[in-house]
Amino acid sequence: MMKNLIIEETQFTPRVSFNVNNQQFTISGESCLMHPDDFYEPIVTWLTSYLETNTAPVTFCFQLDYFNMLSAHEFLKIFSLLEEHAKLNPKVRVTWLFQDDSGFLDDGVVFKKSFSTLPFEATKVTC
Repeated sequence: MMKNLIIEETQFTPRVSFNVNNQQFTISGESCLMHPDDFYEPIVTWLTSYLETNTAPVTFCFQLDYFNMLSAHEFLKIFSLLEEHAKLNPKVRVTWLFQDDSGFLDDGVVFKKSFSTLPFEATKVTC
């Protein structure tokens, strides 16, 4: 069994919490990197390995306060992996959390349209 992947948030990187015990995978905070592939490549590699052997339901949550377009490209890689996995394991769910006054709902809608076969919901955060 793989170990959890936990990366604490920094000024420019999000918190990553991939919990294999409860199948809750979360990316939260801010992702404002000039070279996001350096940060996300090990995450994508870990996720690829995990999904190759996983048969349990997976819930993937994005709760970002801010991200730049370079980071959005990395999210596309993650969504692509999840969409491929969902073809074999339909119990994959993605939740895109957004706050009322942000443009993040629009971003979530764009991602959802790009991955139309991936179970994807945008949910307003009320805090």
